[in-house]
Amino acid sequence: MSSRSYSSPVREQQKAETRDRILDALVEVVLQEGVHAFSVQNVAARAGVSHRTVYRHFDTREALLDGLGDRLVAEMADRVPLDAVLTPETVQRSFLAFEDAADAVRAGVLVSLALELETAGRSARTERLRAAFVSRFPSLDPEEVGLTFTVVRELLASSRSWFLLRRAGLDVDRGAAEVARILTLVLRDLERRDAEAGAAAAKEA
Repeated sequence: MSSRSYSSPVREQQKAETRDRILDALVEVVLQEGVHAFSVQNVAARAGVSHRTVYRHFDTREALLDGLGDRLVAEMADRVPLDAVLTPETVQRSFLAFEDAADAVRAGVLVSLALELETAGRSARTERLRAAFVSRFPSLDPEEVGLTFTVVRELLASSRSWFLLRRAGLDVDRGAAEVARILTLVLRDLERRDAEAGAAAAKEA
Protein backbone atom coordinates (compact mmCIF):
# COMPACT_ATOMS: atom_id res chain seq x y z
CA MET A 1 0.00 0.00 0.00
CA SER A 2 2.76 2.46 0.93
CA SER A 3 4.74 1.80 -2.26
CA ARG A 4 1.58 2.37 -4.31
CA SER A 5 0.91 5.72 -2.65
CA TYR A 6 4.57 6.67 -3.10
CA SER A 7 4.78 5.76 -6.78
CA SER A 8 1.51 7.43 -7.79
CA PRO A 9 2.83 11.01 -7.51
CA VAL A 10 5.93 9.94 -9.40
CA ARG A 11 3.81 8.52 -12.23
CA GLU A 12 1.69 11.66 -12.29
CA GLN A 13 4.81 13.81 -12.51
CA GLN A 14 6.16 11.65 -15.33
CA LYS A 15 2.85 11.96 -17.17
CA ALA A 16 2.88 15.73 -16.76
CA GLU A 17 6.47 15.94 -18.00
CA THR A 18 5.67 13.77 -21.03
CA ARG A 19 2.62 15.91 -21.76
CA ASP A 20 4.70 19.08 -21.61
CA ARG A 21 7.37 17.54 -23.83
CA ILE A 22 4.72 16.70 -26.43
CA LEU A 23 3.32 20.23 -26.34
CA ASP A 24 6.82 21.71 -26.63
CA ALA A 25 7.40 19.45 -29.63
CA LEU A 26 4.18 20.68 -31.23
CA VAL A 27 5.43 24.26 -31.00
CA GLU A 28 8.83 23.33 -32.44
CA VAL A 29 7.36 21.38 -35.36
CA VAL A 30 5.06 24.23 -36.40
CA LEU A 31 7.60 27.03 -36.01
CA GLN A 32 10.62 25.20 -37.43
CA GLU A 33 9.04 22.96 -40.08
CA GLY A 34 5.79 24.74 -40.89
CA VAL A 35 2.10 24.04 -40.38
CA HIS A 36 2.16 21.44 -43.17
CA ALA A 37 4.41 19.31 -40.93
CA PHE A 38 1.90 19.30 -38.06
CA SER A 39 1.01 15.65 -37.53
CA VAL A 40 0.89 13.37 -34.55
CA GLN A 41 3.74 11.32 -36.04
CA ASN A 42 6.02 14.36 -36.44
CA VAL A 43 5.20 15.68 -33.00
CA ALA A 44 5.89 12.26 -31.48
CA ALA A 45 9.24 11.98 -33.26
CA ARG A 46 10.37 15.40 -32.10
CA ALA A 47 9.21 14.70 -28.53
CA GLY A 48 11.09 11.40 -28.53
CA VAL A 49 8.00 9.32 -27.79
CA SER A 50 5.86 6.89 -29.75
CA HIS A 51 2.74 8.11 -31.53
CA ARG A 52 0.78 5.83 -29.19
CA THR A 53 2.12 7.84 -26.26
CA VAL A 54 0.89 11.04 -27.89
CA TYR A 55 -2.55 9.50 -28.38
CA ARG A 56 -2.65 8.44 -24.73
CA HIS A 57 -2.40 12.11 -23.79
CA PHE A 58 -4.18 13.71 -26.77
CA ASP A 59 -6.55 11.60 -28.83
CA THR A 60 -6.84 14.07 -31.76
CA ARG A 61 -4.96 16.99 -33.30
CA GLU A 62 -7.67 19.24 -31.89
CA ALA A 63 -6.96 17.83 -28.43
CA LEU A 64 -3.27 18.68 -28.92
CA LEU A 65 -4.19 22.29 -29.63
CA ASP A 66 -6.58 22.31 -26.69
CA GLY A 67 -3.75 21.08 -24.49
CA LEU A 68 -1.53 23.90 -25.67
CA GLY A 69 -4.33 26.41 -25.11
CA ASP A 70 -5.07 25.07 -21.64
CA ARG A 71 -1.41 25.35 -20.68
CA LEU A 72 -1.30 28.96 -21.87
CA VAL A 73 -4.47 29.80 -19.93
CA ALA A 74 -2.93 28.29 -16.79
CA GLU A 75 0.30 30.23 -17.30
CA MET A 76 -1.65 33.47 -17.82
CA ALA A 77 -3.92 32.98 -14.80
CA ASP A 78 -1.94 35.32 -12.56
CA ARG A 79 -2.42 38.15 -15.09
CA VAL A 80 -5.81 37.25 -16.54
CA PRO A 81 -7.97 35.16 -14.17
CA LEU A 82 -10.34 32.61 -15.69
CA ASP A 83 -13.34 34.66 -14.52
CA ALA A 84 -12.01 37.90 -16.05
CA VAL A 85 -14.41 39.84 -18.27
CA LEU A 86 -13.55 41.50 -21.56
CA THR A 87 -12.28 44.99 -20.74
CA PRO A 88 -9.53 47.23 -22.13
CA GLU A 89 -7.43 46.38 -19.07
CA THR A 90 -7.78 42.60 -19.42
CA VAL A 91 -7.00 42.81 -23.13
CA GLN A 92 -3.80 44.74 -22.41
CA ARG A 93 -2.77 42.18 -19.78
CA SER A 94 -3.57 39.36 -22.20
CA PHE A 95 -1.39 40.87 -24.92
CA LEU A 96 1.55 41.14 -22.52
CA ALA A 97 1.02 37.52 -21.49
CA PHE A 98 0.86 36.42 -25.14
CA GLU A 99 4.19 38.18 -25.68
CA ASP A 100 5.77 36.25 -22.81
CA ALA A 101 4.67 32.97 -24.42
CA ALA A 102 5.16 34.18 -27.98
CA ASP A 103 6.36 30.91 -29.55
CA ALA A 104 3.55 28.80 -28.12
CA VAL A 105 0.90 31.40 -28.97
CA ARG A 106 2.25 31.83 -32.50
CA ALA A 107 2.24 28.08 -33.11
CA GLY A 108 -1.30 27.68 -31.81
CA VAL A 109 -2.60 30.54 -33.94
CA LEU A 110 -0.84 29.34 -37.09
CA VAL A 111 -2.32 25.85 -36.78
CA SER A 112 -5.84 27.01 -35.90
CA LEU A 113 -5.94 29.48 -38.80
CA ALA A 114 -4.28 27.30 -41.42
CA LEU A 115 -6.34 24.22 -40.61
CA GLU A 116 -9.47 26.17 -39.63
CA LEU A 117 -9.61 24.42 -36.28
CA GLU A 118 -11.82 25.73 -33.48
CA THR A 119 -10.94 23.76 -30.39
CA ALA A 120 -13.37 22.91 -27.62
CA GLY A 121 -11.34 24.85 -25.08
CA ARG A 122 -11.35 28.06 -27.12
CA SER A 123 -15.07 27.67 -27.86
CA ALA A 124 -15.85 27.27 -24.16
CA ARG A 125 -13.78 30.33 -23.22
CA THR A 126 -15.45 32.35 -25.97
CA GLU A 127 -18.94 31.40 -24.80
CA ARG A 128 -18.10 32.33 -21.20
CA LEU A 129 -16.77 35.70 -22.30
CA ARG A 130 -19.79 36.25 -24.57
CA ALA A 131 -22.28 35.56 -21.78
CA ALA A 132 -20.50 37.97 -19.43
CA PHE A 133 -20.28 40.63 -22.15
CA VAL A 134 -23.95 40.42 -23.12
CA SER A 135 -25.09 40.54 -19.48
CA ARG A 136 -23.47 43.97 -19.07
CA PHE A 137 -26.04 45.55 -21.42
CA PRO A 138 -29.43 44.21 -20.28
CA SER A 139 -31.53 46.78 -22.15
CA LEU A 140 -30.06 45.97 -25.58
CA ASP A 141 -30.91 43.11 -27.91
CA PRO A 142 -28.72 40.18 -26.76
CA GLU A 143 -28.23 39.01 -30.34
CA GLU A 144 -26.97 42.45 -31.40
CA VAL A 145 -24.61 42.69 -28.42
CA GLY A 146 -23.44 39.16 -29.11
CA LEU A 147 -22.56 40.16 -32.67
CA THR A 148 -20.54 43.12 -31.37
CA PHE A 149 -18.77 40.74 -28.99
CA THR A 150 -17.87 38.41 -31.86
CA VAL A 151 -16.31 41.26 -33.84
CA VAL A 152 -14.40 42.49 -30.78
CA ARG A 153 -13.28 39.01 -29.78
CA GLU A 154 -12.11 37.85 -33.19
CA LEU A 155 -10.68 41.10 -34.56
CA LEU A 156 -9.36 42.83 -31.45
CA ALA A 157 -9.13 40.83 -28.26
CA SER A 158 -7.63 37.41 -28.91
CA SER A 159 -4.34 35.65 -29.44
CA ARG A 160 -5.11 35.79 -33.16
CA SER A 161 -5.34 39.59 -33.12
CA TRP A 162 -2.11 39.76 -31.08
CA PHE A 163 -0.44 37.56 -33.71
CA LEU A 164 -1.68 39.63 -36.67
CA LEU A 165 -0.77 42.95 -35.08
CA ARG A 166 2.73 41.71 -34.22
CA ARG A 167 3.13 40.38 -37.76
CA ALA A 168 2.07 43.83 -39.03
CA GLY A 169 5.03 45.29 -37.15
CA LEU A 170 3.35 46.78 -34.07
CA ASP A 171 5.21 46.25 -30.83
CA VAL A 172 3.14 44.70 -28.09
CA ASP A 173 2.71 47.86 -26.02
CA ARG A 174 1.51 49.93 -28.94
CA GLY A 175 -0.75 47.18 -30.24
CA ALA A 176 -2.30 46.56 -26.81
CA ALA A 177 -2.84 50.29 -26.24
CA GLU A 178 -4.54 50.73 -29.61
CA VAL A 179 -6.81 47.73 -29.07
CA ALA A 180 -7.70 49.04 -25.60
CA ARG A 181 -8.52 52.46 -27.07
CA ILE A 182 -10.85 51.00 -29.70
CA LEU A 183 -12.49 48.66 -27.19
CA THR A 184 -13.08 51.62 -24.85
CA LEU A 185 -14.95 53.43 -27.64
CA VAL A 186 -17.06 50.34 -28.38
CA LEU A 187 -17.95 49.89 -24.71
CA ARG A 188 -18.87 53.56 -24.28
CA ASP A 189 -21.19 53.35 -27.26
CA LEU A 190 -22.87 50.23 -25.90
CA GLU A 191 -23.21 51.80 -22.44
CA ARG A 192 -24.82 54.92 -23.93
CA ARG A 193 -27.27 52.93 -26.04
CA ASP A 194 -28.06 50.62 -23.12
CA ALA A 195 -28.83 53.61 -20.87
CA GLU A 196 -31.03 55.19 -23.54
CA ALA A 197 -32.90 51.92 -24.14
CA GLY A 198 -33.38 51.43 -20.39
CA ALA A 199 -34.71 54.98 -19.96
CA ALA A 200 -37.11 54.53 -22.88
CA ALA A 201 -38.40 51.26 -21.44
CA ALA A 202 -38.91 52.86 -18.02
CA LYS A 203 -40.82 55.77 -19.57
CA GLU A 204 -43.13 53.38 -21.43
CA ALA A 205 -43.75 51.42 -18.22
